[in-house]
Amino acid sequence: MNATTRLVPTANNLTLVRLVLASAVIWSHCVWLVTGSDMNDPTVMLFGQPTSDFAVDGFFFLSGFLVYNSLLRRGSPWDFARARLARLWPGLAVSVLVVTVAGYFIAGLPLDQYLRGDTTRFIVGNLSLTKGQYTLTGVAAAGKAVTINGSLWTIPWEVRCYVILFLAALLSLARPMRIVPLLLLPSLIFALLFHLPPIQHWAGQHLSPGIVYNLTIFDRLWTMFALGTAALVVWPYLRLSWSVAIAGVVVLALSVQYFPIPHLVSLVTGYCVLCAGFLTGTGSARWPDYSYGMYIYAFPAMMAVHALFPTHSAVLLALLTACATLPLAMLSWHFVEHPVLELVRNRRRPAPGLQVAPAIEPGQ
Repeated sequence: MNATTRLVPTANNLTLVRLVLASAVIWSHCVWLVTGSDMNDPTVMLFGQPTSDFAVDGFFFLSGFLVYNSLLRRGSPWDFARARLARLWPGLAVSVLVVTVAGYFIAGLPLDQYLRGDTTRFIVGNLSLTKGQYTLTGVAAAGKAVTINGSLWTIPWEVRCYVILFLAALLSLARPMRIVPLLLLPSLIFALLFHLPPIQHWAGQHLSPGIVYNLTIFDRLWTMFALGTAALVVWPYLRLSWSVAIAGVVVLALSVQYFPIPHLVSLVTGYCVLCAGFLTGTGSARWPDYSYGMYIYAFPAMMAVHALFPTHSAVLLALLTACATLPLAMLSWHFVEHPVLELVRNRRRPAPGLQVAPAIEPGQ
């Protein structure tokens, strides 16, 4: 199938795909909370990593695909930056406020004491979009601080991906003919070299654990984002097929067991996301986009559900968490995210300088 025939605003199922990806994270987090490790997720045995890793990777791939399309349509890097900030920050800010207020009643501390330490870091780190912070002052169990919202770690990385695209646009490097040799090709070279044993050995010997960790996360998440960007560049030539997707999943399972291939999981995940978005009908194209709300509220909802209704069943906890999170995601979309996005759209000035792509932005 020629995928270009489906690249129109209503001919995709990307809103549902985003919702599924955001909701899939709930499962691995519930496995972690119930068993003590997300590596007990059944997908680890088959594919070497938990469901949440595939979901986050898929989200970054789809983000690169949609966000680069947004940049090309807007033309102006500053309009692009405003749109990205409008999409991420208001919903996150309300989520941080809600969780912080709820934490105050749980901690049972005087307000001035509660707002110090971990709570200050939680508010400032998350609202500045620079560093995920996950604990609140006085919210603890067995003498240890409780992780309130572990999902927020990906948001600063998402912002870094946006910044890279923004800088490319600011330097007039965002057109497909320039972004491929000057950004995407170097990203591919880094992704391949980083996994060579000599490079891994050198990094382990000469770089601090923190730097190695950040490089590893950059290799994972930026590679997914860059692959999504590359998918839009080659979209006129890309063919989507469920047979190819299934074959890729089989090869990935075999690779994990017998012959590890760097970033094969990235390619297979990205291709499956596109198949799910463009080969499954058009039913969700105009749906409200609850995916971001599901993502930013699911973890604290899970912690609250488990505290109120302790269970040793990850399945039951996941179902209860999803039911508790969906109303929060709906409120976030209809009263925070969507109104802000509409305000930004109404103020946007046409800037066709880079416009080479049609609109396919569900909730972006």
